[in-house]
Amino acid sequence: MLGIRDLFQVEYATGVPRLAGSTIPAFLGALSISASVSSLYLWLSGDRVYKYLFLFSITTLFLTLGRMAVFVGSSLAIVTFLSSGYVSLDGKKRILLLVLIVAFVVSLFLAPNAIERFQSSGLSGREELWGYIKYLSSKYPNFGIGFGHQFLSTPREIIVSTASWSAHNEYLRLNLELGRYFSVVFLLFYF
Repeated sequence: MLGIRDLFQVEYATGVPRLAGSTIPAFLGALSISASVSSLYLWLSGDRVYKYLFLFSITTLFLTLGRMAVFVGSSLAIVTFLSSGYVSLDGKKRILLLVLIVAFVVSLFLAPNAIERFQSSGLSGREELWGYIKYLSSKYPNFGIGFGHQFLSTPREIIVSTASWSAHNEYLRLNLELGRYFSVVFLLFYF
């Protein structure tokens, strides 16, 4: 799962090291969400072996320091736990208290990195890329530039200054690639 790259990568915008996985922290965070929630469900269903997979997966999720991944993964794990019929109400209260205490203690060790990561604006220069995408979208408003071509249309100067060519905004990307009409059709079909 961790692959052959360096275990930790330094984030471009903040300089914070994050557990990277085989590609990027966001990819590993998404895998960890799936593994955490499914293993928690199986553990609560009575298969105690999945307890260790859950603990490993949730720890991995937090080490990625992905803001949205940590929020979504934590929320889903809490909802899965609280909606489980396999644990009594008193058990849920005790476990939640224990989780809060452990989270506090762990946060003392991760606090500098986590605070820096979660307090940053998170745009990482994307506002420059978004401005360019909006400008280019206005030149091709109806039918766009073609599906999958946002990456190819990004000028080298923006890639160098933002260290990214990805908009991290699917609405802007689809509007540029497909235009007004087909992006709406695509989103309606997708959802």
